[in-house]
Amino acid sequence: MNMFLHAFSHRKLKSTKLSIKFLYRDDKERKTKFASVIAARILFGALGCLMVGTLIYTLSTDGSPFRKELLTSWMTALLIDFYINIVAISVWIAYKESSWISAFIWIVLLICFGR
Repeated sequence: MNMFLHAFSHRKLKSTKLSIKFLYRDDKERKTKFASVIAARILFGALGCLMVGTLIYTLSTDGSPFRKELLTSWMTALLIDFYINIVAISVWIAYKESSWISAFIWIVLLICFGR
């Protein structure tokens, strides 16, 4: 009986050492991925601030973008292109998301903040 426990504990110790080695490797990979995610968040946060700043500057210097002289054929083409892409991407989001609520939230965010 004692020999059985010794063999069992040795096997358990050996598997623990292996899992520690794998955890260490995964931990290094996880830290690298985490750093990449943080860098991407900082980059996209800065880009978002730049977009908001540009919008505020343009609104304060040029006024409303919905003036009659700005609604040219190019603006119409741009809006049609934008909303066709919104519909296509929204269909894909609704297909990929697991629940309708999360799909709806993603689509609203897409429409509000652009593609």
